[in-house]
Amino acid sequence: MFITHGPIDPSSPLFVGRQMELERMEAWLTHLTCVGSVLGARQTGKTSLLLRLRHVCQNRYALTYIDLEAIQGAGLEECLSYIAEEMLAELNERITEAICPLPTSRRGFLAFLQELSRKTSVIRIGVILDEVGALQRETAVKLSKIIRAVFTSRLVRQEYSRYVFILAGATDMLRL
Repeated sequence: MFITHGPIDPSSPLFVGRQMELERMEAWLTHLTCVGSVLGARQTGKTSLLLRLRHVCQNRYALTYIDLEAIQGAGLEECLSYIAEEMLAELNERITEAICPLPTSRRGFLAFLQELSRKTSVIRIGVILDEVGALQRETAVKLSKIIRAVFTSRLVRQEYSRYVFILAGATDMLRL
């Protein structure tokens, strides 16, 4: 059988190559000096690569994969709530206490990230945001500013130091 479209199962023997990219992305998880970005033309295997990273690192890090295409065209409030909901669902087994409510604002999302960091039993929380280009331009810009705020505040707010963000999408992300 040969898979011609869609992401390849991350444990599939059909996933070959891209070892250098995987190693580079895994290094992002150990060094907190960057926000990773995976750009490329459509249908070039970015999603398969991201899912493979999640699969390879699942025993060492808590990596959440969030496909923003599911909320294509969403505003900021819906986007932040969706990201938080997906993070909670994927990290469910690693969360020590309940977290609520879901954030609907910039300030609420930042508070959510701090609380999740305190109530999660992992060293590193990776947030993989795929298909950033599916968001409205204004939403994508605001989301990137929130991520920048988390990144630049990681030395001030200890909770943020556990997060690594990986943004992925087609080359339309270059406009951000």
